[in-house]
Amino acid sequence: KHSRLRMNYETDFRFQRRYIKNFETSVGLIFPNGHNGKFENPRVPHTFGYTRLYPVAEREAQMKQLIFVNLAIACAAVAATVMLILNPVVGFFVGVVVVAIDCIILALLTLYGSKLDFLAFLVLSMTIGLVVDYSTHTSYTYLQHAGTPDEKLLQSMSRMGASVLSGGGSTLLGISVLAFASSEAFRTFFKILGTAIFMGTLVGITVSPVLLRML
Repeated sequence: KHSRLRMNYETDFRFQRRYIKNFETSVGLIFPNGHNGKFENPRVPHTFGYTRLYPVAEREAQMKQLIFVNLAIACAAVAATVMLILNPVVGFFVGVVVVAIDCIILALLTLYGSKLDFLAFLVLSMTIGLVVDYSTHTSYTYLQHAGTPDEKLLQSMSRMGASVLSGGGSTLLGISVLAFASSEAFRTFFKILGTAIFMGTLVGITVSPVLLRML
């Protein structure tokens, strides 16, 4: 014979921390010694628990670690690629700048109140290819030009500044319509990607050349 125990879960997906905690609490009741991912060896034999909360909460409980690990791997891959193709100094410098921009983006997402969920993971993975572009152009132009640091800075900004600003501005303008979408997913997409483009452009035309001038 089988018995059935009904439990009510709060599954308001607007509050990520709360439903992750509810998931961990409910699983802890059924599996006090932990589980191996297959939900085996429960407290009471031949029992199991399931709710629509489980797959979402279990995934998002590990999402922060997944985001950090994948961003670190992507930043290292981008830095290594720029080192091989362009210049080792540019690659290392751009890698550090991209890490700093990613930290700023994550901090601003917290300020926005956005969740670090699967959608954030996808968009943050996309931002690596965008933010690296702006700093790479200005940094490479700075190092390739001969002359004093001030002359290099002037050439870097006069040659690439307008192009970087135009590229960032046009990309931001192109996705701006998503800010008015009825779907929260599209609005979140705009928040993350728009923040990445704005910060990448700002750092590319202001911070990167000045930092190279000071080195």
